[in-house]
Amino acid sequence: LLREAQAPPRAVGVGVAGQVEAGSGCVIFGPNLGWKNVPLGEGLREDLGSEVLVTNDVRAATYGEWKLGSGKGYENLVCLFLGTGIGGGIVSQSRLLTGFSNCAGELGHIIVRLDGPPCDCGARGCLEAMAGGKALARKAKALVNAYPASGRRIVEIAGGDPNGITMEAIVGAFREGNRLATLLVDEMKEALAAGLVSIVHAINPELVILGGGVLDGLPELVEEMERRVRGQAMEAASSKLKIVRSTLGSLAGAMGAGAMALDKLLAHHLEEGK
Repeated sequence: LLREAQAPPRAVGVGVAGQVEAGSGCVIFGPNLGWKNVPLGEGLREDLGSEVLVTNDVRAATYGEWKLGSGKGYENLVCLFLGTGIGGGIVSQSRLLTGFSNCAGELGHIIVRLDGPPCDCGARGCLEAMAGGKALARKAKALVNAYPASGRRIVEIAGGDPNGITMEAIVGAFREGNRLATLLVDEMKEALAAGLVSIVHAINPELVILGGGVLDGLPELVEEMERRVRGQAMEAASSKLKIVRSTLGSLAGAMGAGAMALDKLLAHHLEEGK
């Protein structure tokens, strides 16, 4: 597209897995990337000669779903993406919430069990540590070592190596009725429902969008979570709540980052024209 246009892009949006400083686009902390205080926005502006907006990847995905996907037309929504970890984003009164230090929406780190397992963030009992794919795989490995007969099928699906157990292997064994896999998935569902009830009580969205790779193996989570939340949350907060699946899939982050950059550019031009 750039070759055909024979011109640099006017604006570029980038979603990155980490905490990003608003404005500068500096990645304050990106544990999965091994980044700390990386001036990504500054470097890209110099290299591309364009306006660059850098934001958290899950916040970008939330923006994409809101503007272009399942959340189009809604003013109050929450996105929760279930994959290796768990991330989220919040739209309230038609504004994407960023918070005081640009860290709003860290929904994977709400506490759902005070004495729960340690999370990579340093806390214990986070939703991500109870229901994230990486955390479940870690727990499955420990259980397989303790109960090899019960976990044999999970290991077989993982290629015969207990260290190779993934969420996909757990879901595969769950589909076959394996008791250990069923235990793991049931515990994950309990934690996810508890987290969603807390989110609904705290934020009061009209729509919750669930996305991420875990739903590829467990698509029934969408209807099940809506049923559980309606049964556990206060009626005033949940009676009209809808829980739906992401429609943009793996493109949500890229589309959202691009939309954020475009909207920022348009807002700047409108401000200049006043």
